[in-house]
Amino acid sequence: MKNIDELLKSANADAYILYAGSRDPDMRYISQFNVSDPLLCVRCAGKRPALIVPQMEKERALAESACDVLTRGELEFFNYYEEFKDGFKAKAKMTADYVAANALNGIGDSDGNAGGRKPVILVPENFPIVFAKELENYCTLVVDRGGMEKIRSVKTEDEIAKIRACQAVNERALAFAVGIIKTAPSDNGELRIPEGFAGEGEPLTSDVLRGLIECFFLKNGCVAEETIVSCGAETAMPHNIGHGVLCENEPIVLDIFPRDTKTGYFS
Repeated sequence: MKNIDELLKSANADAYILYAGSRDPDMRYISQFNVSDPLLCVRCAGKRPALIVPQMEKERALAESACDVLTRGELEFFNYYEEFKDGFKAKAKMTADYVAANALNGIGDSDGNAGGRKPVILVPENFPIVFAKELENYCTLVVDRGGMEKIRSVKTEDEIAKIRACQAVNERALAFAVGIIKTAPSDNGELRIPEGFAGEGEPLTSDVLRGLIECFFLKNGCVAEETIVSCGAETAMPHNIGHGVLCENEPIVLDIFPRDTKTGYFS
């Protein structure tokens, strides 16, 4: 991740810090780790990212992430928690100490001793404000204004292949949905659920078709949320996901954007 070093150099920063789950694209990109709860990831200049995890996540993180893996206990988090009685105060001290100890230019400790200055940390725009406020007791914070996003925008061949794989599932899902609409019988202009599907003969609503589409994705290793299946007047309302009965001779909008649950890439 040479470009991250260039980003840090341009900001005169010692490290890039993330505190997020893997739904955050920057976190997923740097850590390559899939986790719902927020974790701390520290990327010091010239070094591999360090992912700081609860003890129970250590073995999985070692096997699946692209990071050096450390537990909170190994970095004295619980000792700091006993001292401060506050989780973010403890995280801030733990983080600052780690950066000070691992920065290439030998800062010293997080209080600015020995190295003569406090660590300079680059954080994304969505970094938690309460964490940032505590970090500022030990570090100088600089906000990254889209630098990491620019790095992520340049895809490798492997990333392109992962996007194409998800898109292939998306195209199959669209064909599946169109097939249901085409074969759905009509009752006075309102479509009914076709033969072979649960609820056969009942109204084919946006919600029913959306559920069938999203189940298709789950069966094929993807997940789709807020899939748009709208009909008639609802199609004129931007981002209206649709709820009514699908009808003949009315416009139907299908807007589908799945994510591969294994790789994290969207179609």
